[in-house]
Amino acid sequence: VLMCNVCLFLLSYWDVAEWAGVTTSLFYMVRGVARMPIFVLRARRLRRDIGGVVFAAGEITEVLLALAIVILLFTWVGYILFSPHYLEAQSDNVNIDLSTFPRALQSMFVLLTAANFPDVMLPAYNASRLNFVFFLAFILLAGWIGQSLVLATVFAAYKRQNIRQFQQHFQLARMCALDRAFCALLAASPPPSPPN
Repeated sequence: VLMCNVCLFLLSYWDVAEWAGVTTSLFYMVRGVARMPIFVLRARRLRRDIGGVVFAAGEITEVLLALAIVILLFTWVGYILFSPHYLEAQSDNVNIDLSTFPRALQSMFVLLTAANFPDVMLPAYNASRLNFVFFLAFILLAGWIGQSLVLATVFAAYKRQNIRQFQQHFQLARMCALDRAFCALLAASPPPSPPN
């Protein structure tokens, strides 16, 4: 916390230096990079939430790996099947190109968001209308099912982490309350009478 306060002081000094016109390019680089970590270190709840997301990342990796395998498989099949049609089209846009494997991977990744949907399939569709089935299968498997599964896994892992943190906080608060109650009862009770 002391380090954060020192950094905040330096950033405020740099803001005064900027106001006075004494700035350099290093000044802007350091100030821009330093603000976010300082903000994260100062916000306790944000630190806790980021920790929950990082903790949940271990549970999410299996689903992300499965989605990556589906994307790679569809990219490979699309590259094998449709690269001649895209070589003939000669498009300048890399997001709608399956002529090389890296461009095909980028196009399929963008297709996962459906940002380039009709454009990416048009050269293959012009060759044969049945090629639409490949792109429809990709959107259904990776876009709808895969992304929904990733979202559900992230939500479930985050929810479990929040419940775990709440239980820890509840147990700590309960123990503190029992200690206070015991001390209050001990102070309020009359001293024991000496044995006769």
